[in-house]
Amino acid sequence: MRVSYLELDGVKYPMCCPASVYERLEEEFGSLDLMGKALTDTSNGVSSVVQAMETTLHIFLDAGRAYAARRGESVPPLPDCRLADLIDLSEFSVLDAVNGVVNDSAKREVEALPSKNEETTEEDIPAAAGRGSTSPLPGQD
Repeated sequence: MRVSYLELDGVKYPMCCPASVYERLEEEFGSLDLMGKALTDTSNGVSSVVQAMETTLHIFLDAGRAYAARRGESVPPLPDCRLADLIDLSEFSVLDAVNGVVNDSAKREVEALPSKNEETTEEDIPAAAGRGSTSPLPGQD
């Protein structure tokens, strides 16, 4: 699982997006689309956006802290104040942080095997082909 970090007041907090996060987000907001709307729609006032931001971040932070703890990593305690007390909305995009965690969790890591060309050494190349030649060796008719 990929872990992203949210820095608040100089402390980096792990966040991740296991399946349980989607479940909690749907319980809180109804759907991921409604979560996105709650994080951006100020028609009900800024306080509703701030509440949605804190709820969303707490869900990701809870998952990140649990995952890090299971891996034996040290986990900093959450701030003793509201998250909103540490976030300047003019400098911080909650959507960017949330999208970053969700997108990171969706990325696939693929290990590529070395290609056959990488395994070939100069000794394996017949001299008749000539160095740098793209022409095939003459074959027998």
